[in-house]
Amino acid sequence: MAIENDISSFGKTYRFFAAFFPIDNKRKGKCKRCGKCCQKANCKFLEFDDRGKACCPIHKYRPLQCRKYPRSKKELFTHPVCGYKFR
Repeated sequence: MAIENDISSFGKTYRFFAAFFPIDNKRKGKCKRCGKCCQKANCKFLEFDDRGKACCPIHKYRPLQCRKYPRSKKELFTHPVCGYKFR
């Protein structure tokens, strides 16, 4: 398993610091609100609305690693359901 996809505390620490790097300019698309990335990261804030779409009660204040996911193709651990793609 690649470190970018590791859900252990070491993997989370890596993603925290990696979030300070820029987003790959080859990233295209947008979030589909499936919630898979939040589930994989065991996010305690993840909720679902009446339509089954993921929603975040702290969306306005969410951490940098959440704002930038996936920052690079290596971090895209929810492919193919994720709305983001890399050229």
